[in-house]
Amino acid sequence: MAKIDHHPEVDVYGEPSWVDTKSSSTCEMLMSFALWLKAEKDWEIPAEAARLFYAGIIGDTGRFQHSNTTPKTLQMAAEALKYPIDPASLFAGFYSSDEKLVRLKGRVLSDFELSSNGVGVMYLTQELLQKYNVTINGSSAMMNVFAEVEGIKAWVFFVENEDGSYRVRLRSKKVVINELAARHNGGGHPNASGAKAEDLAETKTIIEELNSLCRE
Repeated sequence: MAKIDHHPEVDVYGEPSWVDTKSSSTCEMLMSFALWLKAEKDWEIPAEAARLFYAGIIGDTGRFQHSNTTPKTLQMAAEALKYPIDPASLFAGFYSSDEKLVRLKGRVLSDFELSSNGVGVMYLTQELLQKYNVTINGSSAMMNVFAEVEGIKAWVFFVENEDGSYRVRLRSKKVVINELAARHNGGGHPNASGAKAEDLAETKTIIEELNSLCRE
């Protein structure tokens, strides 16, 4: 089984294995590889593949707003755009929202908490998800709802599972958070990570640790 990934390597597996943590996304890596195949092997890149590579780059960089955007990222996106892609249609599909998600976003904006250290916190309980008819996976659309609030440094969403445990979604602007995530059965990028909390008490511990990071 081959491995192509841009996340920091925690579990070593795959043969061959290609891990490049400097890449914004796996799609940036694949676009680069496709261009190499085209140059060295005379392979053609299907337009649909280029469209999907572009979509992956857009998604993982937050429309080129995240700090993982590099000159190579923009170069690979530009190469993809040489193919018949409709960016306007692609963006419309990415960022249009179902009414129930828009209403939940309003609730999140109303209820999230912001500490004096610049830590944003929101709990998406089972009761709340059921009220707005949003699935746990669908709730990921909330991740950056209050990301542009003045003074915010990092933020966390605790999404309650049916068994009372929590999915922990962590983001930050500059603070390195993947080590915190690793301490709570997770991991990821320095500024975008995920973890798990067994109960409410562990969520409070995570909030304390995140505040401590943002206080430094």
